[in-house]
Amino acid sequence: MNEDFYTADSFLSFAGSVAIVFLLGNTARVLVGRDSRAIPFFIAIGVAYLGAAIVGVNEWYGWVIPIINGCLLYWSAFGATVALMEAKEGAPTGGPKPHGKQEVEWLSYWGASHRISGDQYSRR
Repeated sequence: MNEDFYTADSFLSFAGSVAIVFLLGNTARVLVGRDSRAIPFFIAIGVAYLGAAIVGVNEWYGWVIPIINGCLLYWSAFGATVALMEAKEGAPTGGPKPHGKQEVEWLSYWGASHRISGDQYSRR
């Protein structure tokens, strides 16, 4: 039995990569103090390119594919965050819209004004 939390094999799996984006994305948002969707996005792109480097991509198009994989990782981690937030808070009821810099909780929506309602992916 391997006692490592992450190995190269688990990193290269879809679930392992999504978990890395979820964990590093939320942690980086808190450490930086910015509630930005860009932070997890660039982490997802980085994870996808790191995975391509580990596999040993030799063709030019092999370096384009990680962009697509990074988007897939980002949206999967985004969905995990939303699902956990919905389970934690229940259905959002609205309220004042925050402006400016604010404290970012480790497990919070990516983008302060984002809430799931009729139009799932719109910003208010």
